[in-house]
Amino acid sequence: MFRCNNKNFQLSIILTLVLSLVILFSFTGCETSGDGNAPASGSLQTDGEGGTAQEVPSNSRKPVTAPVEVLYTVKNPLDIVSEVITEGTDEEGGIQVRHEVIRISGLVDKEVENKINDRIQEVYEGLKTKSLPPFRGIRIAIPENALLVEDYIYIAEMVNFNNVLSVWFNRSATYALPGATETPDEGGSYLRDSSGFYHNTRYVFTQEALNFDLNTGNEITLKDVFADNVDHLALLNDAVSRQLNESSAQEEGYFIHWYGLKLAESFKGLSPDQKYLLRPFGISLIFDYNTPEFYLPDFMAQTIDVSYGELDRSVAITERFYNEEENIFLSDDPPVRELMSSDYIGVPVKKQEYTDGGVNVYNYVQTSPQFPEQLMEKVMDLSNIPKERLDNLKRVMKEEDVNWNEETNGYFEQRVSTAIVGPYASITRHMNGGAKDYWFFSMEYNTFDLESGKELVLSDMFTPGFDYIPLVRKGIEKTVSENGGIYRDGNRLTPEETEQELDRILSGTLSFCPNTDSIQILAGDVEYAGFRREPLSINLSFGEIGYENLKAFIGL
Repeated sequence: MFRCNNKNFQLSIILTLVLSLVILFSFTGCETSGDGNAPASGSLQTDGEGGTAQEVPSNSRKPVTAPVEVLYTVKNPLDIVSEVITEGTDEEGGIQVRHEVIRISGLVDKEVENKINDRIQEVYEGLKTKSLPPFRGIRIAIPENALLVEDYIYIAEMVNFNNVLSVWFNRSATYALPGATETPDEGGSYLRDSSGFYHNTRYVFTQEALNFDLNTGNEITLKDVFADNVDHLALLNDAVSRQLNESSAQEEGYFIHWYGLKLAESFKGLSPDQKYLLRPFGISLIFDYNTPEFYLPDFMAQTIDVSYGELDRSVAITERFYNEEENIFLSDDPPVRELMSSDYIGVPVKKQEYTDGGVNVYNYVQTSPQFPEQLMEKVMDLSNIPKERLDNLKRVMKEEDVNWNEETNGYFEQRVSTAIVGPYASITRHMNGGAKDYWFFSMEYNTFDLESGKELVLSDMFTPGFDYIPLVRKGIEKTVSENGGIYRDGNRLTPEETEQELDRILSGTLSFCPNTDSIQILAGDVEYAGFRREPLSINLSFGEIGYENLKAFIGL
């Protein structure tokens, strides 16, 4: 989805690469069976696959009852160091190896720290084995004498807040297949082009995940993620079933939203040891060779993502392992807080592409299933192309002769998107267009209270009595200076004229959009050098403002 601080119209979060999400998991949560052979609380169970394992729930976890109101998260002040390993690379032989492995530091309890690092290393060692993962049909498609020509492993943290750390692992492996006459006992040759690239290859994508309680180093079960008084599997099953039903399965049985994912049988529900990864915006559920209901003929693990907003205020992860009065880290720096975003799954609701008077028009609208229904009318109102903007572009093309030629048109693009961040819902409209030597770029923000649907003004973000104008002015002055000053009709304003223009801007309405760690503020469009006209935009971080001055962090 679009985020309000993205001037290049890039999608946030998360949707960019389905494969990146697929990577996000690896450990299965095992609940105690209650029999005499059950492991002790907090002990580790492994499944023999070299990495897919998870802690039994620890008795030290805090009880949490739904509904859970999450105002914000607190970043863990960990130091996370990445090491790149390329051992095994053979440039002449066309073999590429790159493994990126992480280690953490910064915990007071070094035994816990070592326990976590050892576990990360253990999963990495299991992941990098040369054996093929047990996808259905893989040993028929990739014979024993296939050559591993590309081996990439990437490990990174995905959630790092409130004494919880989620680490995801992915391995993408490419195998060159031998010729039809080759046998496993023959060295054989593999088809390569003049550039050294292998042909006749098969790709395999696997992923694992670890979710840690930083207090103990124990792994967090899927049940631990939820409040004690909710049926977490029922909630997740409903969310998964809803997504499967809405994904328009094709006749062949594949789903449009998940490449290569096919139901081998009807979905019966998640198991208690379902692989998962915590994301900043939700929970990613991994489907691979351990979930036989899903057939993956391309040997690529897939994920279905459930946003926190879909889970009825039942997520306990911000409270279960966090104690504001206890510091488990070496750092004494003030805590860094962030609002939680809960709608990283975007759904297109409108797409228009047409030509109007020599202008190619593109109009796109995207929202999320969790966006308040009461605000959708506003979303659709903003999705209408502003007639005056389009007419002005056509007028400029005609009167100033800025179109390339009679056959080459100008363009007008509009994108409307929504976001939910903390207690706020926002709608962003981006517009840009042009023809030859003329172009424009504009943005518009609308922010609402998530519960009431009331549209907010900038002062509503701050505690009573806090004077935010000096911070805004300072930010605007910096932006103006970095852009070489403000212009009017091609002439740069004098310092006195600039001051007057800033006074005028600050006396008007400032639109804004909250991000997870800042507020993006728009002060209208201004002219810069070269007749360049674009939004005057600044970004104020919460740390710069002061958490005590922001209503979202004190529950007002």
